[in-house]
Amino acid sequence: MATTNRVATAEYYCEYKIERVFGDKNLVKTPKIFFERDYRTPDLPYSMFAVPEEWLNKQESVLSATRGKSDAESIKRALDTLAYDKMNIVYDIKGISCAPLADPESDEYKNAEIKNTVTFDNFYQAGCRIVIENNHSQDHSGIGVLEMMKGNELVARFYFAINFTFRKKIAYRLSFAGEKVSLEFQCKDCPVGVPVTLVYCKDRLPCLHNDMRINKVAEITLDFSHGSTYKVPPIKLNGLAAEKNNVFSVTINNEKFSKFYILDCLENTSLPVHKQKEFIPKVSYTCPFCHTPIDYSILKDKRYKKGGISCHPTAAKESTPVIFTKHKSKIKNCIYCAEDLRTDNASTFKNSRNRLLPPYFMEHNNFKIAFAGSTRAGKTTYISRFFGITGGTTISMPMTMTVNSMKEFGVNIKAAPITQVDIISGGGYLVTDTNWTDTQEQYTDRSICLDPPNYPKRTESEDLTSYPFIAEVNNRAYISFYDIAGEDAQHSMQVQNVANGELIGVFCIINGKTDVAGNNDVFRMLKDARLDKKCPIAVIVAKFDVLESEFDSNCFCLRSDYFDEAGNRYSGTPIEWKIDYASEEIKSYLKQKALMPDFDGAFENVKYFGVSSFNFIDSIHNELEDINTPGRVKFECSSKRMELPFLWMLKQFGLVK
Repeated sequence: MATTNRVATAEYYCEYKIERVFGDKNLVKTPKIFFERDYRTPDLPYSMFAVPEEWLNKQESVLSATRGKSDAESIKRALDTLAYDKMNIVYDIKGISCAPLADPESDEYKNAEIKNTVTFDNFYQAGCRIVIENNHSQDHSGIGVLEMMKGNELVARFYFAINFTFRKKIAYRLSFAGEKVSLEFQCKDCPVGVPVTLVYCKDRLPCLHNDMRINKVAEITLDFSHGSTYKVPPIKLNGLAAEKNNVFSVTINNEKFSKFYILDCLENTSLPVHKQKEFIPKVSYTCPFCHTPIDYSILKDKRYKKGGISCHPTAAKESTPVIFTKHKSKIKNCIYCAEDLRTDNASTFKNSRNRLLPPYFMEHNNFKIAFAGSTRAGKTTYISRFFGITGGTTISMPMTMTVNSMKEFGVNIKAAPITQVDIISGGGYLVTDTNWTDTQEQYTDRSICLDPPNYPKRTESEDLTSYPFIAEVNNRAYISFYDIAGEDAQHSMQVQNVANGELIGVFCIINGKTDVAGNNDVFRMLKDARLDKKCPIAVIVAKFDVLESEFDSNCFCLRSDYFDEAGNRYSGTPIEWKIDYASEEIKSYLKQKALMPDFDGAFENVKYFGVSSFNFIDSIHNELEDINTPGRVKFECSSKRMELPFLWMLKQFGLVK
């Protein structure tokens, strides 16, 4: 697995070997070791952690045996069902031999950087992961020992070695003169003998493994022994390779070297990346709850003296009520949804009248983003991970991942509080701020739950388009996010209602592996929804981790971390053209596999993204479960590339530079 270092603009490649030196393989399986970016803390460290399979999905059985029983005997009987109840970890970054680390009396053990004991309870409370190391430096390589213990008895012992090879970047350019192509490579570290291949393809990018076998033009061995620049003499293109509509790329054709070097294209005019003219949508004001247009002139309405007005006064069948609150600043120029004032809502007035628009709603730019996708495409899982929603007895939307990723672009994102209006004695109303999820209890079943670990059920057709999650960006814009059920997303009406004639953004989440018919339905729905052709659409291929083996390891769509080179900007930076190139690669893959119709002609502003909500397919599904079947979250993982569609969409709305 590769991941990117945030300080040095290059990639790490993680290799590890683990060897059983004691214990029955039928009793204790070999644990897995992972290395990933951790979104949960502000400085975004990288973590190495182990996952013992015998402890996965055992929480319920142990907890049910001990629930309501605090006596030691009950707890002991429950833990006896486990093959082992604790795990010792010794890890030495500078170590040479594993064996001395297993002896507590040895100098190697005493000088080891990390020594830790994890019980089953610790494992469960830490999100089903045993963290071995958090480190920001480039020196993650080392050796260690994992010991499984049952009480004081050793059950199994494993030696492991971790090697992080630094993937140096080799920059290259392609240039054309008639029927000849020239290549130039640059690398400061001057590797010698790296084999690369020039490949081409007609009408699509050469991004898949089989392209190198079928469409290769030339094999080249890079030799930087005489300097940091290596120029390849012009190569004459013959036959099919000489056709004008071909696109070209360079790939490392040896697995060994792909672990040490990564190719970066500095300028590649042969790639069909179509730059769109900057288009900032005209801001209009529509109620995010009932989607009724709001006339800006109502700000001058005298009914503000009573505390507030509805979003569309003529639609309300009741006069606007007086609002009493201890915090009058909260309802200054407040607007609440006209649907909550309808007489047919009178029987459930208290429950329905909880939709007060965010403070200063009319003083901010307002945009809408609809999440559309086929059933079980991974849409709700994506939303849960993106906003940090977890199910259970309490749920919240801290937007941890989104906030941490966007701050490098000078973008401050926070959840806009929903203001709720409650009836009080005397005929008045009390205004209180509440969390979005406090009014959306039904979202518990549609969010990730780590207690016990489950990922979401599918969204029912009774969707939440009437209760969007609203985020505030840089104190100058509100974005309303609408989660549309898969069944509804295959019909145009829901998206039409949300858009209501406005230019909106669409996160079109599709399944890149199993649901071609569903993807086609969503495409047809977007075409039939009468959306503006300039509507920005992010086609997001979810569960992308299961597709990574289809692509060459140097593809842009597989890069793990784009944010090293952002520099507080988007336009004109490497992150922009990396997103462009990755989009072309994914678009080419979908076109080749006939997984998604081409948006060309239907919409003018479309980008393609590959995301993974959990990063590893092993973390989600039990054995024998189909990828499209709801199952267990085996352990909590960081996500991969989920911020990129959001960042791109913010640029389309003019909210990032």
